Amino acid sequence: MITKLTTNVRCDIRDCRNIATHAINIKGRAQRLYLCEHCLEQIALSAKPTPPRSPKNTIKRKQDETEAQRNTAKE
Repeated sequence: MITKLTTNVRCDIRDCRNIATHAINIKGRAQRLYLCEHCLEQIALSAKPTPPRSPKNTIKRKQDETEAQRNTAKE
């Protein structure tokens, strides 16, 4: 869960000196990851989902592989 902060804490990203505005609960000793608005936006931009592959491409590739195996077996 991402929560908004009301306290003044520094951002946990290396070389970032901004004040954190959000916190993410994590496991481990720290238990929270503090992020400023800029770092949170950069993480969100880099984590955009990629479009899924078409199932037709996968089926076509499998058919081509089996056809190639049959052709090599006949020779």
